[in-house]
Amino acid sequence: MAAAIFISHASADGAAATELVAALEAAGHRCWIAPRDIRAGLSYPSEILRGIQGCAAMVVLVSAPANASPHVAKEVELAHREGKRLLPLRIEIVEPEGDLRYWLSAAQWIEGYRLPPPDRARAVVAALDGGAPVAGTRPRRGRDWKKPAFMLAGGAALGLGLYLALVAGGVFGVRIAEEGTRRAQVAASPEAAERCHQLRRRLVDDYSSTPVRFAVLGRPAIDVLADCEQAAATAPDDAALAAEYGWALAAMGRFDEALPAFRRAESAGDGLGAYGLAVFTLFGLAGVEKDETQARLLMERARLGVPLASARLAWFYAQGLGGVEKSDIEARRLFQAAADQGNVNGQVNLGLMYQNGLAGLPRSPARAARLFRAAAEQDYDFAIRLLTALCTGAEAAAAGDENCAGYR
Repeated sequence: MAAAIFISHASADGAAATELVAALEAAGHRCWIAPRDIRAGLSYPSEILRGIQGCAAMVVLVSAPANASPHVAKEVELAHREGKRLLPLRIEIVEPEGDLRYWLSAAQWIEGYRLPPPDRARAVVAALDGGAPVAGTRPRRGRDWKKPAFMLAGGAALGLGLYLALVAGGVFGVRIAEEGTRRAQVAASPEAAERCHQLRRRLVDDYSSTPVRFAVLGRPAIDVLADCEQAAATAPDDAALAAEYGWALAAMGRFDEALPAFRRAESAGDGLGAYGLAVFTLFGLAGVEKDETQARLLMERARLGVPLASARLAWFYAQGLGGVEKSDIEARRLFQAAADQGNVNGQVNLGLMYQNGLAGLPRSPARAARLFRAAAEQDYDFAIRLLTALCTGAEAAAAGDENCAGYR
């Protein structure tokens, strides 16, 4: 019988792989793993190929030993050529290197190094259920959901043990001109300016996977760029439009052109511009020197107008980066601040803290479900998957009927 999920791992990670398989199979999801599923008397390579060809998806345990293993790289390459879905599960704080970096560059990530095996298994199932159905499982979506109209990539990203998927919510930024002056400036294209302003509410920064991705939910990239380019040209002194134009360029992968727009907006006091410059500084995009401390300081300046910046700052404190001491409590406070302003990343990560009893919070499926639902109602697909998994799992009753309505 064909296996549902192929587990690719280095020999040194055998214990972690075995624990993951046990948790997945205990939940009813069949796995293929070597050497357990190598049939006696048959060649190892041919059996590996058989397992890959028969699987519906491959979970890759990413670690330092995996980076050094030519066998893991070959398995991933074969799965890619067979058209199988790849799901990297990072079990150590390392970036993929060599061939692995190439083959996994566009795959969705799970940050599993701080999760126990049962939670890793739940994260794998939630991620797989969000894509093509896996044999032996069923898709779990409470309702229809919208995918980003586009998702363009560039650069490499680091992760957080929590599933960081940063999405801007609400209207951000600082207008440096009087409202009447701004209206006069953009009078030639008020519709384009308003459509460009919507980017602040619909911007997606997804650092849960590599490479770095930017997108605007619900609209094609080229349309957003055209609106923002027209509006920014009509009102060259509007810092808000400059920042929005910069993000439209970034969503198209045009980082070199986005950088001066961010710098111009940040120097005029626009929070979204400061956030853009912080992201470029954090990841070394467009030739900007990577500097975690400077990126954090820019995030601090952006916080007043950008709830998304609070969520990103939480990442610094959760990891102890950018010149700050590691503090789960401060990370929780920042996620709470972002969640209170309607930011879906703050809502999801605070929900995960409640679901797992992290950062001094009690385990509370009901609070987790309430936060997941708030993000899901904004059409955030990752929150929809988390809520559906919670409301159809062992803690469904504790999550509450009201929170789970429509997601069972």
